[in-house]
Amino acid sequence: MSRGLGPLQLDILDVVSESPRGLMSWRELKMRFPLRLRHHSLHRSVRGLIRRGRLREVWTKDNKRWLAYRRAPGTLSYEDRALLESGSEVLRLLKLACKARRVEPPPVVEELQANMDAYRRMLQDAE
Repeated sequence: MSRGLGPLQLDILDVVSESPRGLMSWRELKMRFPLRLRHHSLHRSVRGLIRRGRLREVWTKDNKRWLAYRRAPGTLSYEDRALLESGSEVLRLLKLACKARRVEPPPVVEELQANMDAYRRMLQDAE
């Protein structure tokens, strides 16, 4: 029975996801977690993440091992999440201002809401 990701696995995902293009060489990862490497828990954690599909191994032509980050299915990237949250906040403030002035919101509000919902569905379907 799985209990979810452990603290080391979460740290590994954070480090790899924050690296440029979501790629990190195995050598860089070993330098980031030297103590865990010595106790072999780094290898176990990476194997578990690969098995779960959260990391992917990439081998180069010169036999160097890289790890590629994969987002969990159904989750959004930080940038997409920030865009959707800021758009929702703008719509909420616009509706609040219209309510305070006792006027009807402009028709563009429903159109913007529909576009944001379509964008959210598109991102989740692309997973």
